[in-house]
Amino acid sequence: MITRIPAALLLAWLTMLIIPLCSSQPQRDPWHHSASKFRASYSYSGAALPGDCGIILEVPVCGLGKPDGRDVVCYDDRGRLILSRAMGPGRHNCAVLLCRPEASAKRILAYFASGQNAAQANITRWTGVLAELRSLPEGPGENFQQVQSLWEKAPPLALFPVTEFAQVCNPVTSTDRFLLKLRGFSHRPAPQQQDWFVAADDSGYLLLNGELQIERPGQNFVYNSLRGEFKKTLSFPAGLSDLELLGVNFSGTFALALGKLPGGNKVNAVTMEDFLPRGQAPRLDKIEAKHRDAANPAFHYRHLSYLSLDDITFTETEIATSSQQEAVFAFADGIRMQGNSIRRIFATLTSCPLTVTVKREEAAGRIDFPEAAPPLRRLHHRDVDYDYFFNLLSGMDFQKVTNQEFLLNCLSFLQQRQLCPEQMPLCEALLKSRRLSPAVERLALTALARAAAQDQPEKARAAFQKLLEMKQERLDRLEALVEALDFALFRLRDYRQAERWLNQYSRSVGRAGERLLTACRFDLALQQGDVATARRFYNALLEGKEYGEGQRVAAVRGNALQERIENLLTDDIPLPKLQLIEAAALLRQFGQLDPGSRGNGRFSLLRARILQKRGWLSGALGELEGAILFEPLLPNLPEIEFARAGVYAQAGNAAKAEELYRKVSSEYPNHPVAEQARRKLP
Repeated sequence: MITRIPAALLLAWLTMLIIPLCSSQPQRDPWHHSASKFRASYSYSGAALPGDCGIILEVPVCGLGKPDGRDVVCYDDRGRLILSRAMGPGRHNCAVLLCRPEASAKRILAYFASGQNAAQANITRWTGVLAELRSLPEGPGENFQQVQSLWEKAPPLALFPVTEFAQVCNPVTSTDRFLLKLRGFSHRPAPQQQDWFVAADDSGYLLLNGELQIERPGQNFVYNSLRGEFKKTLSFPAGLSDLELLGVNFSGTFALALGKLPGGNKVNAVTMEDFLPRGQAPRLDKIEAKHRDAANPAFHYRHLSYLSLDDITFTETEIATSSQQEAVFAFADGIRMQGNSIRRIFATLTSCPLTVTVKREEAAGRIDFPEAAPPLRRLHHRDVDYDYFFNLLSGMDFQKVTNQEFLLNCLSFLQQRQLCPEQMPLCEALLKSRRLSPAVERLALTALARAAAQDQPEKARAAFQKLLEMKQERLDRLEALVEALDFALFRLRDYRQAERWLNQYSRSVGRAGERLLTACRFDLALQQGDVATARRFYNALLEGKEYGEGQRVAAVRGNALQERIENLLTDDIPLPKLQLIEAAALLRQFGQLDPGSRGNGRFSLLRARILQKRGWLSGALGELEGAILFEPLLPNLPEIEFARAGVYAQAGNAAKAEELYRKVSSEYPNHPVAEQARRKLP
């Protein structure tokens, strides 16, 4: 028998289930403007506004609405329309508005992205101080009339409220050529006279109610502002006064401020307290889409830290969607990243446009780099800081990056770890670029060949081939050829490849490279076991050896080079920081200065250590065994055998390593390395 449940009881159960589900959803204000797709919600606690004054509101339209804010419509939490006036584009991808909320308003809801122009109220004054930044066009700027003409034709960059009246840098971008206007309104209950002056670097002009009062033209230093030549007694009428301070920066450092001289030797700065009080600024709480589940790509960013390397500034920036929805961030330099919050490195201070896409909804804007530095400074010589930026850079996708300056700057950073494979994507992106200069192409091919040599030798082979085929100076070709031959002999162990490169390109380097290529032929013959041919080339090298006083000088210089190489290869230096390319270049100098070192084992010991550090273990063994083959009675044979044992141990051949350690400790018991060999034994 089926038990029937009364309808009233069933309804009560359903009500109990639905009420918790509804109460778990956060409360939303009603949507007051149906045509707008998004709104920014602000907490507000303000007082009654005087006259026709408004407050300054920054609305993050992020390219979803009109950049100048002309489509923004404002309501309060009670659904009352707030009078507003669009002022223009601001910083951080915002539009700047003036609005007049009621004193009782607790929230401001700014609707945008309707595609329709909103009604504009006649609000001509505001609380606080509003700054406007414009780029400085070319043209004369020696007096106010000329500067005013430049201002009128200058493209606007951003409007924004300031919290400090005095300005000491470009607050939006890193350019040092700009115009900055600070404008606000002061109130006096009765007429008043005060002595004011302008402090500016380079130029500054003060206007009171539209009339020029103080002019400080030309290029000045802010430190000599107190001498009195730019002060004036200002007559303030009763009521509101309009104050405008226009600053010009032609280049270099910037400063713009106003000062008051109350009497005696006192000097007071003009501060925000001298203007209509802004009160507590509206606080942005969230940006909402019209429908809860709709795509909302509005975003914000902040600069977290920076690191300087030579003349390059690297900036760590966090960009996130305001809705915490996952998005695709596509930057104008070609970098693409995905997530609801990302961190990336910029290697330039030039503003970078970007788009942020959630589903099919797209926001757009740019990342600006103000002259003021981010809060955290990192140092490239401090390992923890370098590694932090290194990891961020390594995680970026450079496949579609076409900005050569950005790629070159990032490559310069990664090359602090000379042979790291993380350089490869950067080099490949550079080589895809159009109109690549020969110098940049050579740099990219060289870096690619070195970075790929260990893990992707075929990619390195192709890079060396292209590098050798390039048109270049003889000394540059010689350097590339010698490095390519070392790679073929000691990494690839491909003697035919080395011989082809040697035969094909040796004639193009001229007589300047004759002795260095003779040494390469010696290496090629010895690695193939052809001792007779190797000895012939060795004797040719000895023909240029110094004797007498010259020999003594050469010996001293050779010892100095050997010490420098050993210092570069010390075990105290972490492997990623080893300067192996510099060590290899010094080794070639050492071989030319002391050609006899190729026959007495000194050269081979140093080269084997370099090859071992690079991970070219087969080549290191080949170099050491070739030295023994060439001269079985080497004076430093125990050191050669001890070095062989170390290579075998690194290669994982413990039995062979133990055999050689025992040989050194038993056959050469009085040699310094014998004790080291005994300590290596199990």
